Amino acid sequence: MSISKVNNIAYADLAKFKSVTKANLGKMKNVSKPTSVILADFTAGSTPTGWITPDLSGVSGYAMELSWADPNANSSGNYLWVRGDAGNGRTHYPLRYSTAFQGDYLFQLSFHTGDVTCRDWGMAVSPNNASSTSDSHWKWTWNFDSTRVAVQNNCGTPTIYTDVVSPSNANVGSGANMNSPAAWYTSHMYHKPSAGTTELKVTEGQDDWDLSGTQQGGTASIARTIVSDTTTDYWFGIGNDWDITDSNLAWAKSSGARISPIT
Repeated sequence: MSISKVNNIAYADLAKFKSVTKANLGKMKNVSKPTSVILADFTAGSTPTGWITPDLSGVSGYAMELSWADPNANSSGNYLWVRGDAGNGRTHYPLRYSTAFQGDYLFQLSFHTGDVTCRDWGMAVSPNNASSTSDSHWKWTWNFDSTRVAVQNNCGTPTIYTDVVSPSNANVGSGANMNSPAAWYTSHMYHKPSAGTTELKVTEGQDDWDLSGTQQGGTASIARTIVSDTTTDYWFGIGNDWDITDSNLAWAKSSGARISPIT
């Protein structure tokens, strides 16, 4: 056999090996991405599997506290309890899902409010890794910020806060009454990079994953997502902002979260 023929066979085999290896790497890359429903129970008394609470104590001005059990005599039951001032432009979202997402997902959060006004629960998707403790990542703000696309209660007017100046933020409009009386609600954040849109709905009811409760206001929508395609990683986090320090009132509670692919 000639040397040129041997070389041709070797190159063909090498090309085939590269092709197979590349395909396998692609499959391996996708294995780690969540492909089924993630249901997180916040009433079990500990951090749910797959979630992390990065140490943000080194962030300048950070003033949040988090507990999975009764934080004091004025609270009742095991929940995700959070208190403190998230600030405006400060790193936040202290509970995050550790694994990255790609593509379209529905993120849902069940929370209690109305016992006092403005228990501002929020959810965010970020291009920054869930484990990041940088003071330039995962910022809670009441306006656009490049570190996330977020939904935040904003007292009684739940709002989508974008990552850029335009398109502007959008809220659910009139009809949302979440400041009184005390009740459970569920936020539904539809993040759809395939369509380039993020939508927000809020319904009455604890763990209202099927949206059977009465909708609060309308549906907010913006033509923006935190990533521009369905193959780029992004991460998900949960936070809360309430500035009152009175221990009888300060702790806000959430009963759970649900994450599901949109197909």
